[in-house]
Amino acid sequence: MRRHVKKPNIRVITTNAPPSELGDSGIEVSPLRFRVISVQDLTAEVLKRSGIKRGMRVLDLGCGSGDASLLIAKMVGPSGLVVGVDESAQAIDEIER
Repeated sequence: MRRHVKKPNIRVITTNAPPSELGDSGIEVSPLRFRVISVQDLTAEVLKRSGIKRGMRVLDLGCGSGDASLLIAKMVGPSGLVVGVDESAQAIDEIER
């Protein structure tokens, strides 16, 4: 399934003010509205699009604190397997607590 990604709405405002010494062009660009998306929601969306399915075996390289690994584990279910690897022993120790 292919999804259409909507481009952000941008408002361009021009002024008749002369350019400043700092190179101001007299054009102001600002977003019309803001939308807050959590990193976890964004990660979950990327994982859904990656094709991970129930029962798969997944290697999470650079797993850090394991947040994405836990999301992947929910996706692969009890018949799947997720192995997280990170170069930071401190990050791995934190996960194991």
